[in-house]
Amino acid sequence: MLPGHKGQNDGDVSAFAAAFEEIAPNITISWSPGGGISRENASFVSSHGGAWGRMYRIVTDFHDTEGAWALNNHLVTIAQFYDFIGKNNTFPDLDMLPLGQQASHGGGLRPCALSHAAQVFVVNMYAITRSPLILGAALPLDPEDTWTLSLITNPDVLRVNNETCENSPQIVLTEPNSTDLFAWTALGSTGTTIEGDLFVALFSLRNSNATAVGVAIPDGLYAATDVWTGQPISGGPFQSNFTTFLDYESSTLVKLTKL
Repeated sequence: MLPGHKGQNDGDVSAFAAAFEEIAPNITISWSPGGGISRENASFVSSHGGAWGRMYRIVTDFHDTEGAWALNNHLVTIAQFYDFIGKNNTFPDLDMLPLGQQASHGGGLRPCALSHAAQVFVVNMYAITRSPLILGAALPLDPEDTWTLSLITNPDVLRVNNETCENSPQIVLTEPNSTDLFAWTALGSTGTTIEGDLFVALFSLRNSNATAVGVAIPDGLYAATDVWTGQPISGGPFQSNFTTFLDYESSTLVKLTKL
């Protein structure tokens, strides 16, 4: 299954998946073509309802040293696959989360090169796009690294990743043609603890402080809660839009509950 070559390796994919189903049915198949994947490939995987793979990587390797370029590329790329998110229980994959201690080229381990704000940015991006959460870190985690542990165990953030639907990119109201500001929304899925809630994730890669980033929301009045802290956000109730100010390489993940 090579990018841009629809059907070229379909037989190999089906044979591989059939073999796994026979000898290791509990192993989840993840496709990683190396250079990303095409929409045709995504359609192929999702059309088989996970029988021939649950996830497929749509970006090249993601390292913590790549900074803003990789974050921008991730958001631009996943926007091209938003309609495949969760389709037949299959998922586009943004590669592993480069958090915690990382291997250095000279040997040994080093701390994650991303700032704390950028690390939250990454987790928010994976949560709102339902990208598979696979930790790319030296294990076991340093017991004193409570920061990394907090990033990957927050139950409300995990619910956004696990229990939402209609995850999609939105126009940034404050600057509709921006290439460095991004907005996503998602809905709590039916039958879950967050059913009916609207989730908003806003991202800034603008090299400046306090940039206004806003997104339109459905009619009604909403109370806003910070998903990470569970604390209410002042300024509400919110109507017609939700807007906040973000610094460079920062983001916010908000739950909007209709009043």
